[in-house]
Amino acid sequence: EDHHRRVFSFAKDMLEVIRKVMLPDAQTSLRIRIGIHSGPAYAGIVGVKCPRYCFFGDTVNTASRMESNGFPMCIHVSKDTKELLEDECEWLACGERMIKGKGMMATYLAKLGEWEEAW
Repeated sequence: EDHHRRVFSFAKDMLEVIRKVMLPDAQTSLRIRIGIHSGPAYAGIVGVKCPRYCFFGDTVNTASRMESNGFPMCIHVSKDTKELLEDECEWLACGERMIKGKGMMATYLAKLGEWEEAW
């Protein structure tokens, strides 16, 4: 399947579009961080009174950690994701980083967006 490529394509589109969203001061564009991890995940409807569609699993939590440990206007990915997307762009190895709940993990930045400013 090509889920990883579709998610990466969406992430690249998000970086492109968000540059056009200006903060109220009209001088600065909004800045986001994007994190991606690949692996199994589960989804379903949760709740009766106020049902919500939710994603669950370690993959979802790890992707969240990639985002929270990432850099503004960059796509930060796990080693698993980088290996799946090896040919999509150039990658910068961030080395081993302490990721809460996971321990030391090798992570990477896609050489897209403002990766040079981040590193």
